[in-house]
Amino acid sequence: MMNQYRKVFLVAAPHWQQSPAYRRALAIARRSNASLHIGMFFEPRLGLPFLIDHLRDELLTQCRAELEREAEVLRGSGLSVTCEATWSADPCKEILERIATLKADLVIKNVNHEPALRRVFVTPLDYRLLRACQVPLHLVAEAPNPLPLKVAAALDVARPELLTSGLNEGILQAAQNMASLCGAELHLLHACDLPTAVDYDSATLSSSWDTSYAEQVRISLYQTFNHVADKWGVPMERRHFVLGPATQGIMNFMYDHQIDVMVLGMQRRLGLDRILGSTTERLLYHVSGSLLAVGADAAAQPRLQQSIDVKQ
Repeated sequence: MMNQYRKVFLVAAPHWQQSPAYRRALAIARRSNASLHIGMFFEPRLGLPFLIDHLRDELLTQCRAELEREAEVLRGSGLSVTCEATWSADPCKEILERIATLKADLVIKNVNHEPALRRVFVTPLDYRLLRACQVPLHLVAEAPNPLPLKVAAALDVARPELLTSGLNEGILQAAQNMASLCGAELHLLHACDLPTAVDYDSATLSSSWDTSYAEQVRISLYQTFNHVADKWGVPMERRHFVLGPATQGIMNFMYDHQIDVMVLGMQRRLGLDRILGSTTERLLYHVSGSLLAVGADAAAQPRLQQSIDVKQ
């Protein structure tokens, strides 16, 4: 089996050693024989300039010492580890620049549950990274299994442009890499909001809504979904075509099937779509497992392994 990842980048936060993201990053780095970079990025908080001016250097010194102590232990076990603690007015920009410098091929971070009121005024770092990160971004809420046992790829076969943009391919490739590395089951999911799909086609084809037409759309989408699954060699028992709103369908599926990692796509969004957020963003604070977000750029990255190697 080829190594899926060469450089794993853990975006750490205080108490990171007890975090699910750290357990996942460490397990993946060990399994793939990848080097691990641990970075902590602090930003000034409004209303605390005095505290920031007087305690920043002390805080950074303590964090760097803590990081280096843990890194030394990990190096002693044979893992290649680097670390840093940085103060930044724009952590998202700093993290993105570090990803490029390190040539990281997987970024792992704990989900940070920002209060709803704060999210109205300030875009959370997790959302900003989801929208801008050009490599797979693994946001971990819980990790009862350090290496995931079940990985699922959430595809959208209802929108024709996604079948040609390469985003579905990027999602499948990222899911396959994760499942193959971890020896996990690979599942495929399409959560289809049929009325929305029919309305989309109706606007395109000037057709009206009726039951027979809706059934034709369902059959067409199901056939497309199976065609993609056939192409990637996913067995029938791991193909899941679910009718209903996408967000709720994915949440229910993850819970019912005990999915450790759900792989979804992210696209650049403008206008009202950006304000309302994507399915991935809406899921972020509501799933018990983890999300692996893949941008459209991921489709341009080389496939690391051609065949699916999953548990039977």
